Amino acid sequence: MSAKTITGKLSFGVEFDGQDHVEFELRLFTAGDNIAALMEVGPENGMRLSCAMLARALMRLGDIPKDALTYAFLAENLVDDDFDVLMLAQSELKKKLRLSSASSPTIGKPSPSLESTATASDVSGA
Repeated sequence: MSAKTITGKLSFGVEFDGQDHVEFELRLFTAGDNIAALMEVGPENGMRLSCAMLARALMRLGDIPKDALTYAFLAENLVDDDFDVLMLAQSELKKKLRLSSASSPTIGKPSPSLESTATASDVSGA
């Protein structure tokens, strides 16, 4: 599992090739996921858009081949409660990454090219 992914289990699972698949790995949504999903399903329905984005961000769902994890497949086979599990996992991953980036220092001495424009608040992080 990457630092930018989250794993979990669906409540009901998705059937594929006669087996239920419940374990998943999900990465953060990207702007590209959003753009591609908008082009695929349009902006009219938020749940449809989220489902299309999930199809792109799911790294793994049990043993289902990645190329089978499409919007059409998820829309047809993912129960509503499991959709909620995946969306909650996406929110939890964002929260986890926000907290970890907030605790790691990112401000240091400005590079020489920036020293002339840096203010005390820029350097102190205030």
